[in-house]
Amino acid sequence: MTCHGKRDLKARNGKSMYVNQSEVRDSTHAQIACAQCHSEVNVALHTRPCAAITHPVDCTKCHAQVGQIYETSTHGQLHDAGN
Repeated sequence: MTCHGKRDLKARNGKSMYVNQSEVRDSTHAQIACAQCHSEVNVALHTRPCAAITHPVDCTKCHAQVGQIYETSTHGQLHDAGN
């Protein structure tokens, strides 16, 4: 997390790309490699492996039940409507 530990790291759209390392280390996802969720990471891009990422993480790959609940929730329906 060398790059993502920098508080001023931003995506092209201005969104913060900062990752609080202590939050990850203390989370249930601590033992999961970043590329397991961020599957588009390309290690062949030595200087910026994350540059290949074009889609947000799809948490339903591991959390299908939570995804199904979200889809039918008010927030999920609003998201699908682009709102």
